[in-house]
Amino acid sequence: MIKIYSTAILLLVLSGSGFAQKTEFGVQAGVNAFARYVRLDGKNYASNLKPGLQGGVNAQIELTPAFFLQPGLMIVSKGSAEENDQARVNVQYVEVPISLLHKSRLGNGKLVVGAGPYFAVAVDGNYSYKDSVGNRKVKFDNDISPEQARSDMYLRRFDAGFNVLAGLEFASKLFFQLNGQLGLLSTSPKFSGESYFYKQKNIGVGCSLGYRF
Repeated sequence: MIKIYSTAILLLVLSGSGFAQKTEFGVQAGVNAFARYVRLDGKNYASNLKPGLQGGVNAQIELTPAFFLQPGLMIVSKGSAEENDQARVNVQYVEVPISLLHKSRLGNGKLVVGAGPYFAVAVDGNYSYKDSVGNRKVKFDNDISPEQARSDMYLRRFDAGFNVLAGLEFASKLFFQLNGQLGLLSTSPKFSGESYFYKQKNIGVGCSLGYRF
């Protein structure tokens, strides 16, 4: 799905590059809530949501008067909280979302909707248990041994998925945006060369306030 959508965006960029009129830049910051969607022994469940922060910069490249390409560079806190807050996981990602936007006039501003893929790399993370003191570092690897699985929490460093957004752009150049994400790659490592005993993916929502210049 990511490859198909990325190819569609690329074709639109190439077809629109001959009459693109302008590029604008923006900064944004906000809050989010993420969980992990888990498949274990053929059954699916989701953890509780964990609140976090997100922020970054983006550019809007005009393809037509109504359609825009918006690449961005974000710092996003993702993770999960287990039932009764028995365990909490917090992972910081550097993320590149690439969205195709449509804008329509709404009063003195514009209504914006969009969608596209995102690509992310984890740069830091920690986890804690309710009955333990302090946080422990999340470690990153694609393939782990039984000894590693027993001693620490391991995740894959890379994530990718699908992002949707909707928001308002005001005449003052302020903008408000809601977004949702569905991870398409499992963040669980392989276990001694085999698929790990469960697969988990990031899923979450967020809202941001920003300014375009």
